[in-house]
Amino acid sequence: MKAFANEDYEIEQFTKQNKEKRTVGIRHAMLHAYFWPFSDLVVHLQIAISIAFGGYLSLKGAITVGEFSSFFTYGIMVTWPLRQLGRTVSQMGMAVVAMDRLSNILDAEKEVYDGKHLAKDMNGKIRFENVSFSYPGSDVKVLKNVSFEILPGESAAIIGPAGSGKTTIIQLLLRFYEPDEGTIYIDDIAITDLSKSSIRERIGAVLQNPFLFSTTIYNNIAYTDTTASEEKVIEAAKAAGFHEIAHIFNDGYHTMVGEKGVTLSGGQKQRVALARTLLEQPSVLILDDATSAVDTETEYKIQHALKTYTGGKTSIVIAHRVSSIQFADKVIVLDEGEIIQIGSMEKIKEEDGYLKEMLELQTSLEEDLV
Repeated sequence: MKAFANEDYEIEQFTKQNKEKRTVGIRHAMLHAYFWPFSDLVVHLQIAISIAFGGYLSLKGAITVGEFSSFFTYGIMVTWPLRQLGRTVSQMGMAVVAMDRLSNILDAEKEVYDGKHLAKDMNGKIRFENVSFSYPGSDVKVLKNVSFEILPGESAAIIGPAGSGKTTIIQLLLRFYEPDEGTIYIDDIAITDLSKSSIRERIGAVLQNPFLFSTTIYNNIAYTDTTASEEKVIEAAKAAGFHEIAHIFNDGYHTMVGEKGVTLSGGQKQRVALARTLLEQPSVLILDDATSAVDTETEYKIQHALKTYTGGKTSIVIAHRVSSIQFADKVIVLDEGEIIQIGSMEKIKEEDGYLKEMLELQTSLEEDLV
């Protein structure tokens, strides 16, 4: 709002919605103000008429005093419950809506985390065999017969245009979804035979838009291992490139950040999220555009530190700029859910295709700027 100087418009919209809510609220209150006093008047008027007419009949001898008392008592016993019936019916409407919402939660299918095997000693070999996938409720194939292999210790880069299926590969690998066709293997074991919890414990993923908790920077980093020593936390922060900027915060690592890290810049949030994942010491590291918000020089330093810190473990990098994949051993190029190129960096950048176009575009832009 501030960036577009749109405060007046938002205030106007906010005021408009509040006026509408106030109008409905006043109408609701007025209906109650009229209905319940009128209802009370009718009920008490009915009682008064019953007493007057019943007393008159008793004096005339048409009914006995006992009959009059019995009728009056039963009348009171029936009148008030019937009066509350209207209120109960109106509340039942709200209860039905609430029960529908509760039922959606209670009837939700429980995710099964168990498996035949545990991925405790993961070497990091990953293989996709003819994997096809479309998201629930959609007939569009996001991945089409995707097959590739990443060997233990290899650094693989997955690149391609937006919507080509790069992030979907990661979601399938972490078993957030299951493939429609084909099989995914980790260390030559089908991931359907591995427990989901053990897979997610051994595969560390850093997303482009990381989530940070409303606590200190230190606690955000230590979230994956609350028993870790301060030295280990700082070591992970150094590898993620955060330690070198920690001094700019008043309380250093113990600086409080807002919900989702609103008090940090995009690059700072990505460094904290990366440090948090590195502290877990995963067998496979996944970086989904995890350094897109930092400058090229800092990105180079982070990648160089990562190579040392991870100790040659398997890593998968999803990126949109060439500088993010400069250390990749293997490049996988996706387009519309299909692999169109795969091979070493040296091989792919010489072939006509997406990577070569990226390199030429980046080079031409740099030359124009100079």
